[in-house]
Amino acid sequence: MGQAETGGSSSEAARDEVDQADLTALQGSIQKGELDHARRRAEALLEAHPESAKLYNILGIIALLSGKNETAQGFLRKALELSPGFTSAAENLGVALMKQKQFEAAIDVLQQALIHEPGSLQARTNLANAYLNAKQFRQAFDQSTELLNLSPDKVEFLKIRATAASKLGDWATVHTALNGIEAASGKSDWSVSARFDALANSGQVEEAVAFGEAHAGDHPAIMTPLGELMLELGRFEDGRDRLSKAIREDPDNARAYFHYGMSKRWSEDDPVLEQLKASADRFDRTRQPGGESAFFALAKASMDLERHEAVFPALHKANEFQGRGWRFEAGLQEKQTRDIREAWTASSINALSGVGVEDVRPIFIIGMPRSGSTLTEHVIEAHPEVISVGEASITARFFPTDMRAARDTLAQAAQDASKDIRRLAGPEKRLLDKYLYNYQRLGSLAAAFPRAKFVHTKRDPRAIALSIYSNPLKIELHPYSTKLTDIAHFFVQYHSLMEHWKSTLGDRIIVSDYQTLVEDPEPSIRDLIERLGLPWDDACLKPEAVQKRVRTLSVAQVRSGIHSGSVELWRHYEAELAPFTEIVSEVCDLDGN
Repeated sequence: MGQAETGGSSSEAARDEVDQADLTALQGSIQKGELDHARRRAEALLEAHPESAKLYNILGIIALLSGKNETAQGFLRKALELSPGFTSAAENLGVALMKQKQFEAAIDVLQQALIHEPGSLQARTNLANAYLNAKQFRQAFDQSTELLNLSPDKVEFLKIRATAASKLGDWATVHTALNGIEAASGKSDWSVSARFDALANSGQVEEAVAFGEAHAGDHPAIMTPLGELMLELGRFEDGRDRLSKAIREDPDNARAYFHYGMSKRWSEDDPVLEQLKASADRFDRTRQPGGESAFFALAKASMDLERHEAVFPALHKANEFQGRGWRFEAGLQEKQTRDIREAWTASSINALSGVGVEDVRPIFIIGMPRSGSTLTEHVIEAHPEVISVGEASITARFFPTDMRAARDTLAQAAQDASKDIRRLAGPEKRLLDKYLYNYQRLGSLAAAFPRAKFVHTKRDPRAIALSIYSNPLKIELHPYSTKLTDIAHFFVQYHSLMEHWKSTLGDRIIVSDYQTLVEDPEPSIRDLIERLGLPWDDACLKPEAVQKRVRTLSVAQVRSGIHSGSVELWRHYEAELAPFTEIVSEVCDLDGN
């Protein structure tokens, strides 16, 4: 995340009149962990030196180390107000901002620190980490280059480079950085896991499996991701075997419990079940981070064993763990929805006629999470004329959600995105993009690609709400997912925007209804393929045969073939879902969807 800086000073801060011996003593107390003593002493010195930037910086460090990040911000901003070029205070403020997930603000502060002191390794290191956390991976990669120019063999800098390169898909650079890390410090759980991920994510899945098997003995932490990869490849028995070994190695491996249970129906005689119950009880007592996956697994087991009264108590605990430190801003989503509707009307889209690219015909799958999108993706991707990029959208970065309907801007974005589409799909295939949040940019995508098709996956909203609440979605992408009322508010805005696109884009939006698809597959799939303008192919009836990793929570559904087992599951929990249904029923007919 970043490191606090206790030493160092700028020329302005050096004018403080605090005795150096006092400052050294304070730093010594901090290093010994005597934070209360250091704080009291610093506060006493501040009474005598109220304009001391150094003392405010030290108080900021003490607050940081005590976990009081907002308090630390106040002290550190005061230090910079007194001494604008005080690099150490800027570095520490950057750390405080990162701890509060204010990554853009941290970047601004750290950039200013480097202007004042370009040679500060700590400021540049913290800046690189801020870029990583802000998902600005190219900038993080560039900072790693600067850092390694100054210190070519430093493991910390090589880790930043490996992490940034992996996010950019530069697998050769990842392996080079890992070689440097292991030459300097030997193999570690981190480097072995990073190597495994690089192999798996670069398409070398069999090599990744072999690597994981070879290293699991010395680095048991690799056993869990190895088991998950096997599940994603449809090798359920092997995957569960590896996950059960990971659980034996670490009985509180909550992630392993979740994936083990996700791939099967729990049974009373499963030996892992008692271990799961004991682990969930320990997490409940200790409140240690990471417990959410154990409680999600326990809820799934209760569903499978039809102990319906035990499901929501486990889910409430799971989501309490999952949602700690996160907040969903419903008002911001409502404003964003309103802005999109105002910017992208039927007339503004029609006014862009002739600007888009006609010779590429991408297919976009959009909808709510847990609406059947992964199954629909595999049905379409089974067609030999389609290639999918999954949820790693290649178009979203060209079309920001706040984009306006301007001809020159849209024309450039369409041309740039088309280059990537042609590169990935080639001359003979249609590209399939399943980034669900593209529902917010249908106006710009429709104008940019006049021959694109949009597949809207729909499912009973109550089934969606139950599935979201029952699974550990990535909280940074789905901050609404841990409260039923927040899921409802998110759904209301999603529904509002989709109604807008329905009236704006008409039959360019193709509905894929999950319940219809799983209960009567062939006619539904034939209709979908025909409306996409693709010739019929029988492979679309067997999406489970697609030779590709299934990297979503729907892995069991997809790999086990099309079935309707979970369609009516939500009915067992109508009373518990009331906080969701009371809000959503005001804007849509739930029974009519």
